[in-house]
Amino acid sequence: NPSAATNKAVAKLFPLFFALGVFLTLAYYVLDHPNPKNLDQKNYWFNNGYPYVHYSSHLEHCLALPMVLLHSLTLTSKSGAPSNFDNIMAVGTYMAFYLGGTHVNQYVTGHWVYPICDDITNEHGVSQQPSAETNHPPPTTNHRSLTTTGQNTTNHKPQTTTRSSGHGAEHFFCGFGDY
Repeated sequence: NPSAATNKAVAKLFPLFFALGVFLTLAYYVLDHPNPKNLDQKNYWFNNGYPYVHYSSHLEHCLALPMVLLHSLTLTSKSGAPSNFDNIMAVGTYMAFYLGGTHVNQYVTGHWVYPICDDITNEHGVSQQPSAETNHPPPTTNHRSLTTTGQNTTNHKPQTTTRSSGHGAEHFFCGFGDY
C-alpha cells in the first residue's frame, strides 16, 4: 500500500509519465525506426556481433504506450488530479531539460542524437558540412561507443573519426539517445 506522499507524487507526475509514454512509442515508430540512417546503423551492428539490436530497439519503445494506457486505467488517487500549473511545470520542465541537453550535446560533439534531427537540420536548418580534416560526409552518432562515426557511402560501414569540435570533447556523448 503506497504512502500518501508516494500517491500524491504519482498523481502529480502522471501527466508527464503519460506524455512521455505516448510520445516515446509513437515518435520511435514514425520518426526513428524507418529512418534510412538508423536502419543502416542497426544493420551494421546486426552484422557485427549484435544479433538482437532490432529486437532491443522494439522492446525499448513498444511497451511505453500500452503501459501508460494501463496505468491511466488503473490509477486511483485520493489526492485528486494535478492542477494545470502542475501539468505544465512537469511536462515543460522535462521538455526544457531534454531539449537543452540534446542541443548541448549537438553543440559539444557536432552530432545530433537521432538521425531525424540531422535530416531536419539539413533540410530546414543550417547544413553541416564535412570536416576538412577528415574529408568524410557529416557524421552520425554511434551509440555503441563513445566515438563518432561517419557513413562510408560505398559499403555503409560506419568509420571512426576524430573530428574536433574545438571544445576538446571529440569523444563526448551525453547519453540522450537510443541504440
